[in-house]
Amino acid sequence: MKIDVSEPTDRLGEDDSVKRLVRPRESGKGLPYAPVDWPSPGDVWTWKVGSRISPSGYYTHRFLIVPERLQKSVTRKIWLGSKPSIRRYLRSEFPKADIDAFFASFTWEIPAEIRSPVKVKSEPASRKADLGSQIFSRTRKSTRNCIQFTTKDAATSIDLSLSKGLSPGRVSPNCIADENDVTFDPLEDFESYLNSLDDILSRPISITANSGSALLQMEDFTKSREELSSLLAMDFPSLIASKKLPEVTNLSCKLQTDPHLSPHELSMLNLIQEMPSASKRFLDGKKVKQETREFFLELDGNIALINTLKNKYFSSKNKIAILQAEYESATSTIREIDEQIAMLQSLRSAIAEVVKRSHLKIDELKSTQKRVSNSIPKIVNEVQMANSERPEWEMKQKEAATEEAEILTKFAPLEGFSFMH
Repeated sequence: MKIDVSEPTDRLGEDDSVKRLVRPRESGKGLPYAPVDWPSPGDVWTWKVGSRISPSGYYTHRFLIVPERLQKSVTRKIWLGSKPSIRRYLRSEFPKADIDAFFASFTWEIPAEIRSPVKVKSEPASRKADLGSQIFSRTRKSTRNCIQFTTKDAATSIDLSLSKGLSPGRVSPNCIADENDVTFDPLEDFESYLNSLDDILSRPISITANSGSALLQMEDFTKSREELSSLLAMDFPSLIASKKLPEVTNLSCKLQTDPHLSPHELSMLNLIQEMPSASKRFLDGKKVKQETREFFLELDGNIALINTLKNKYFSSKNKIAILQAEYESATSTIREIDEQIAMLQSLRSAIAEVVKRSHLKIDELKSTQKRVSNSIPKIVNEVQMANSERPEWEMKQKEAATEEAEILTKFAPLEGFSFMH
């Protein structure tokens, strides 16, 4: 990935004359070109510059290396080579951080120490042509190694072009040239390799005129062309799905050094170098399309569900109205029955009271009847005894009547007699 330097640079407002001039590929720690005590006290950031200088005298390639405490891997340091990558890293690791305050804490632009060019003795044109044809005549083992370095959250590629021997137009933005057959395992410590780059890049290319090596290299280029062409026969989605995109970019890096490349082929190789970032955008877009498709499917399903629920609601409303009417009718009938039950219960209570009083009267009459039935024999006995005494009483009555008449007759003259004269 080519490092993005299109972002506007920050200025602290300080005088450029007091800034320390920095040599190409130099590095340092802390102010004025890297933050200090951020995000925590004691955290010191490291800065490093490349070799490209803008017309205004500032480095176009400058890097920030996060403090050791924040490094996630010992063997793969986190390099941040542009403001967008720094912003992505800060948003990922420190979501609440004030990014503007972060950039304001140090100077982004690094002034270059520009030295006077050293005059070099001009060589004959024929010698230059020989060098041009022999510069790529190295053995198969010393073929340019192309390695792309990325971090998880902020992918940063290091673009180092050779200071001698190759035209900048022939170096891919994703390639790091190995000038002295330096190879390394990506799992090993990469920091030691970076620390030795200054010495490696300062040594000239070893040029040997060996026709056998040139032939082997051309065969290697031919084989790489065939492999790359066979891979490019696949369409872009299939190429991404096959997971052979790293192989395509490695082959394109290898072919960047082919001296027989046409301008169109070179532009195609440069286009291939954009495939990793494009593949990520392509996959992201594909994912967005899938998510959009799922979103609209879910939306259509919800709309259909709403219509179904709406119909169910109105159907339920009608059923509720019918059942409500039935309920009110049944409730009215129950109320009438309750009223009738209340009336019958009142009537029952009155009848029960009458029955109770009648029962008491019956008991009383039974008691009287019992007493009467018990007294009838006694009275009958008394009547029978009286009948036996009847003649005697009739005799007595007659005698009494006779005596009464005699007495009345005797004292009759006294009735109304008055001694008053």
